[in-house]
Amino acid sequence: MAGLALAGFRLLASGPDGLRPIPFQIDEVDAEGLYVLTDGAEPNRDEGGKGQERNLDGALDGNDEVVFMAGDCGDRAAQDAWPAGADRMVEIEVRDPDTAGRGWAYLAWFQHPPPESPKDYVRYDPGEDRIHAECYTLGYAPEKDLVYTTSLAIEPECGGNGRDLLDRLLIRFSATVLLRGVTFSRNEDDFVSRVLAYKDGPVRMMRRVANSMRLVAGLKTPKLIAYSMYYRDAVEAPNRIDVPVAVGKVLRDFHFEGGADYLHECIGMRFYSSRNPAGVLVDGRMSPEEEALNTQDLEWTLLAGPQGNLLTRVDLGPGLREVVGKELIYRDDATRSEPPESEFGQFPKIAFSFTNLTALKRGRYSYSVHFYCLPPYRPGVEKEFLDILDRPVEARTSERPRPDRF
Repeated sequence: MAGLALAGFRLLASGPDGLRPIPFQIDEVDAEGLYVLTDGAEPNRDEGGKGQERNLDGALDGNDEVVFMAGDCGDRAAQDAWPAGADRMVEIEVRDPDTAGRGWAYLAWFQHPPPESPKDYVRYDPGEDRIHAECYTLGYAPEKDLVYTTSLAIEPECGGNGRDLLDRLLIRFSATVLLRGVTFSRNEDDFVSRVLAYKDGPVRMMRRVANSMRLVAGLKTPKLIAYSMYYRDAVEAPNRIDVPVAVGKVLRDFHFEGGADYLHECIGMRFYSSRNPAGVLVDGRMSPEEEALNTQDLEWTLLAGPQGNLLTRVDLGPGLREVVGKELIYRDDATRSEPPESEFGQFPKIAFSFTNLTALKRGRYSYSVHFYCLPPYRPGVEKEFLDILDRPVEARTSERPRPDRF
């Protein structure tokens, strides 16, 4: 199917009524490995790379991604099943490596394509800078061009109450400049952030943002090009950092933390983690159990209750995980404030402190943050979501010949 126009594709699943369209999108990737995002201030196109003779924009090529929800797969279609008007069709088999459960979808190409599925799992309001997904609503502050999220509500359809839980995402650090001996601290309000481009599809919405932070004497941190991907019940934020010089040659006493400060709406929820499976109650007071939490080497954290169930995992990429330490910061304290914030108190604050950053050498590094909206929590449910990365589903394709070509 290489070279066929993207507009002619439809993704189908087989059920009692035969082949039916399911939500999907084809996300192009350009020669530099960037997703092709079609809207915003700096959209890009797949114009081909060195040695390529033609413009690949709007046509399928080898690094493009066909995106759909595994849960929308259906039964395997009969060998003679063929959608009316289709010219080509490929069968996609999706398999769970743990259960061996399988599902099938069919990518077909039409000269005159039929209507797409009306289902839209996520939509973006660029004016409000707000994402409306089936399981959550998440907002930014477009008037300030801020890097951080300022609101998050879990919708009732996914076990929440639809109320805002989040004060803000936190990005805090302090350091001393070696040559000048100047000690400074910065927070998320000091970021210079600009949404470069976005794409709003029925399965995922993507944004590409350029971030840097004001330091001292007109200096800024290296530019961080960050993607955010929003799905029906998940948010993924893969990040890339270019470090132009060894950090230890410029800074010392470098402290960095990132996480979230929640609102009093979260009182009554419980906090769990990979090393604290019993959970602790959020009530605005640090209990002995909370003071005794294991803070080392956490794989995931979870805030759960009738307000919603939010699982978070932070994965450090190669070169980071071997050097940088990660320790949980947890505070459930109505009397404690760490401005800037919208509401006094921490209900709770859940963050990570990253250590040994001055040991980072010049180079390119990556890390990712993942959020998942879980169903009502019971121990073990988190594994299904952790397996999205740890035990990903497998896919394979095979051509489906037209019945009249048998």
